[in-house]
Amino acid sequence: MNWIRQVLQPGTLAEDDRTVLAEYFALLEYKLLRRDELDRRIETLALTPRYKPVVDRIACFRGFKTHAAMVLGSWPSISASRPWSRPGDTDDTLGPSTSSCTVDATKSSASGSAVAGSA
Repeated sequence: MNWIRQVLQPGTLAEDDRTVLAEYFALLEYKLLRRDELDRRIETLALTPRYKPVVDRIACFRGFKTHAAMVLGSWPSISASRPWSRPGDTDDTLGPSTSSCTVDATKSSASGSAVAGSA
């Protein structure tokens, strides 16, 4: 983004072009700062008692970080449709119940990652 700052220096663009580019650049900087703030809030929320258990369970799978775990963990509580087909397979605040979201370490894929099993 330093190159944009260089382009915004006086004398490099016509005044109108520089004004428009400066506005877009200011908006971009604002959006990046806002995203970073929201990321920090998601990280903080993930540590609360409401979300920590499900985030920890989902994040144990390779490739799932806090943000992905929060999306999957909070989705059942904000979605109108429930993906769980059997009664008792949901916890309205934490997603799948503990009994339906366990890891069976004896089963693994070719890459060596554990796959979900049922308790």
